[in-house]
Amino acid sequence: MFVNMMTLIQVILISLISQITAEKLRFCVARNTPEAQNVPMTYGELVYQNDSDAVDYIFVNDRYNCLRRLENGDADAAVFEPEDLVTYSTSEGESPILITHELRLARTDKARFEMVILVSDKIKSLSDIKNKKFCHPGFDSDVIDWTRVFANFFQTWVIPSDCDQNMTLFENSISSFSKFFEAACIAGPWTYNTHEDSRLKLKYRNLCSLCDNPNGCYAGDKYHGREGALLCLTDNVGDIAWVRLDDAKRHFSAQKIDNSSYSYLCPDGETVKSLDLGRPCTWIAKPFPVIVSRRAAAARVSGLIRNITYKLSFSERKFVELLENYHVTPVETEVLQTPVDYLNQFAGFRGVYTRMPCMPSRRVKWCVASNLEDSKCQWIRDAAFSHGIEPAISCYQQPGRKACIEAVERNDCDIFVTMPEEMTQTYEKNVIPLLQIVPKKNEDLNIIGIIVKNNSKIKNIKDLEGTRSCFTKHLSVGWNAFIAVMRNHSDNPMWNCPDDRPITHFFQNIYLNNVFVVDNNESKSEVERTYDCLISGRGDVAIVDLHPKNDSYKFNNLRKICIDKSKYFNEECILTWTSLGSIIVSSNMTELRRNEITGMLMQLNAWFGSKFIGQAPAISLYGFFDTHLGVIFPEKSHSLQADTDHIRLPRNYQDILEQLNKTNNNYACSSVSLRANSYIFYLTILIFLTVYSKSM
Repeated sequence: MFVNMMTLIQVILISLISQITAEKLRFCVARNTPEAQNVPMTYGELVYQNDSDAVDYIFVNDRYNCLRRLENGDADAAVFEPEDLVTYSTSEGESPILITHELRLARTDKARFEMVILVSDKIKSLSDIKNKKFCHPGFDSDVIDWTRVFANFFQTWVIPSDCDQNMTLFENSISSFSKFFEAACIAGPWTYNTHEDSRLKLKYRNLCSLCDNPNGCYAGDKYHGREGALLCLTDNVGDIAWVRLDDAKRHFSAQKIDNSSYSYLCPDGETVKSLDLGRPCTWIAKPFPVIVSRRAAAARVSGLIRNITYKLSFSERKFVELLENYHVTPVETEVLQTPVDYLNQFAGFRGVYTRMPCMPSRRVKWCVASNLEDSKCQWIRDAAFSHGIEPAISCYQQPGRKACIEAVERNDCDIFVTMPEEMTQTYEKNVIPLLQIVPKKNEDLNIIGIIVKNNSKIKNIKDLEGTRSCFTKHLSVGWNAFIAVMRNHSDNPMWNCPDDRPITHFFQNIYLNNVFVVDNNESKSEVERTYDCLISGRGDVAIVDLHPKNDSYKFNNLRKICIDKSKYFNEECILTWTSLGSIIVSSNMTELRRNEITGMLMQLNAWFGSKFIGQAPAISLYGFFDTHLGVIFPEKSHSLQADTDHIRLPRNYQDILEQLNKTNNNYACSSVSLRANSYIFYLTILIFLTVYSKSM
């Protein structure tokens, strides 16, 4: 329901506004669903202008993008979730943004929802709950409005927390839970690491013992979820339930349950209220989504929404066709409020973010290599904090990518996102991959192949000897993979020489396209220049990514050379492949710390990755950052995975690096020294002439 609500708010409420001012307002709409737009989302933003309306729309891919636009004056209003404003509400000085409207299901609603503790007649005060049976809805992140902040609120404030250094933060929480209650049902996934999830459920079995299927403790359990926690209580399985107030009212009414046997337990610990008498005691309330405006435009935004009309023009109806029949009531705030003033109105909401962390700090130090990466990292940090994702994140900027790899090796930083071409560096360092970054489709992996022109006489890898080759750069993925393949397919022992002499002896000329530039188009990538090297005729063969970003290279009468067979377009035409990148950690990092960081990253993936709840995430982990793609995470990133063993393609590059390391033999170098020296001289002249010709 709330997914539709966000759609309606962001498009209809503003689309339905009648024109009452000459100057248009700019409404920022966060939508990360291209199929829901009548213009595909192929850029960082889409501006929809309609001369007959008082509003222009700026479509972006996440809500934080809208927040930055409001701060910078590039938009006038947008819709936000309360979590989006949590870290913003701690800012000092006069707030540049103000809340003009709450977006309610019904005008009389007091909050989006309220969380209460229901207890059986066995419980008379908070002191009675220890060693009782607890019904919990679960930790799921695929439930609208449900974050770890709400899932953990009760035990965070009631149960003394452990800070055992031999456990992850999450296991400390689970361990405290297990010690406090005799039994519980917390069905569904606890973590996104399936191995760790199984280990924890086996270790803390009493937290699944009340479930209908305690051995499974799965998301499909009878006592899982919002309704499941209530059933657990009213089936007399548990004594205490952590539930939404609106769910409780519906449940007791629909099931015609005698509620005299149940009460509300209040946060003061001493008060127990009957379900029939008085207002229930709320532990934490979820604020409404809100319309937020720049301070300078707040009065105009309020005036526009006050004058909503339901007579739609044709262009406005095009937006309506994307929506289901659902209505939300915008309720104007009594006064224009700052984020901090607004959030303070809701019981327990801001206070939950002030809890004391375990010491020493478990913060994850995330290394970034540019100002743009640092900016995105800080927004990821804020989104993680507001959604209750632990451990917390700190962003550490280093002067370059190599410096980040070295910082991880020294344990100055915990994690860094590396690209495929950096695998050779990381293989030689004291670092290991923690998680792999993979695309949605295998064809979007980093796949390297050998390419020639259609009319080339080259038919197989043996025909490549004496030709002119184009590589992206020295010791690239393609460079190393070619040497490894030749060690397997050639009887010549020279290929086991660990330096450049075998490959320089084999090819007549080698063009390195991170150096060789024949025109002034510096914007071209190494891959594009490597294709140009082949197409222009400078080279006879290119060893390069088979799926360049520029699709025009795919239609230049080129074909692939297969490794073991002469057929085209089969797996043997792949020289090597890698994931899109890796998240690396020090190889000295403990298994416990690796598990903790993996859990944090997988939660980020669940909340802000390619799959998310609602129209758009707070921040897009893999998509555009403002108008920039490939910031921290490479383009086409889709998810994080522990390994790539499920991908059935030949010659994984990680295996190739291991093979090269095992088969290096310095004695094999003596027979190729003369030719290699002449090549090194040639390359030096080539680079000099290239630089010289560009300066003319």
